[in-house]
Amino acid sequence: MLHIAICDDQPDQIQSIRRSSETYFQNKHDTVSYETFDKSFSFVDAIEQGAVFDIVLLDVCMPESSARRSPASYASTTAARKSSS
Repeated sequence: MLHIAICDDQPDQIQSIRRSSETYFQNKHDTVSYETFDKSFSFVDAIEQGAVFDIVLLDVCMPESSARRSPASYASTTAARKSSS
């Protein structure tokens, strides 16, 4: 099963990205689960609580992001956790 995180502050973009992803994986014979985040801190909190994603699709320009806790800095964390399991 693939776990995909979608993080964007615009709900219409989240839906568009999810639809595109669902279309792509439709014929790939993979089961896919999605977790969506409309606030960068929600994504960061999920990672800090141990969430692991195979694919992270994120908006790198989110209003409440800070350099210290940016979603991009945590995307590599989830990849590292996945590769070590």
